[in-house]
Amino acid sequence: DKALKEAAEDAGTEVREGAKVVNVNFNDSGLASGVTFESNGYTFTEKANFIVMACGGGTKLGVQALGIKLSAYKAVGIAIRAYFENVSGVEDYMEIYAEDRYWPGMGWIFPLADNTVNAGIGYYLKDSLKRRASLNKSLSVFREEGPYSRKKFTKAKMIGEARARKIFMGGIKKKAFQNGIFLVGEAAGLVNPFTGEGIAPAIRSGKCAAEVIISACEKNSGTEEVLEKYQTRLNREFYRYFTTGLMLRKVASSNFVTNTLVRVINLNPRLGELNLRFWVKGF
Repeated sequence: DKALKEAAEDAGTEVREGAKVVNVNFNDSGLASGVTFESNGYTFTEKANFIVMACGGGTKLGVQALGIKLSAYKAVGIAIRAYFENVSGVEDYMEIYAEDRYWPGMGWIFPLADNTVNAGIGYYLKDSLKRRASLNKSLSVFREEGPYSRKKFTKAKMIGEARARKIFMGGIKKKAFQNGIFLVGEAAGLVNPFTGEGIAPAIRSGKCAAEVIISACEKNSGTEEVLEKYQTRLNREFYRYFTTGLMLRKVASSNFVTNTLVRVINLNPRLGELNLRFWVKGF
């Protein structure tokens, strides 16, 4: 985050920390014309020809401005995470756990500085509701009952409280450009529906939006032309791949199918490499 912020500032962006956008403003034609935000107890209005909404999925601002509700996304996950210290055997790479004890949920351990980790578990929202178990209980199962994951937490201590949130995945059913507003990252549902990874798609979609906006300003293009270009790029870079992920995820929810595929993949290191490359990079 710090690196991205500094790169933006170096490119001439004015960064305003501690400011909260409370409203998106529209002109008489129904197009976004700016935002209203609060900072240090004062209210300000900033005008703009285009707005990039990078506030995540299912936010009050998205609902207020464009009517984007939970049902607008092709898939919704729910995850819980907490920070821990003294987790055993932590190396300089992230660990993913897909164990029978809590499948089709997936657990993770992400190493951080000072021998601490970000650890948690996530499900599709529908799967979580079927299990009828609280997220806190799911996290406890991951730490205490997973055949492999529990070995990591024998001496671990939680730092602070666990936090949960929904994850909006697989794309959005509506257009990702509406009324002068570009949706990027999770606001557009650009989270991998199979792995839950969303950082790379967020950065890539932000770059797409920036390039389309620059082109529109240089050519004085109309709104519909901008919409077509941005939507076409998202379809090409994300949505077709995510559609594959949504279909395969349904197949993978079967323990038998998943375990059989894993055994086949493990027969050849090359198959494992190709499988990982596809889900992480999309090719």
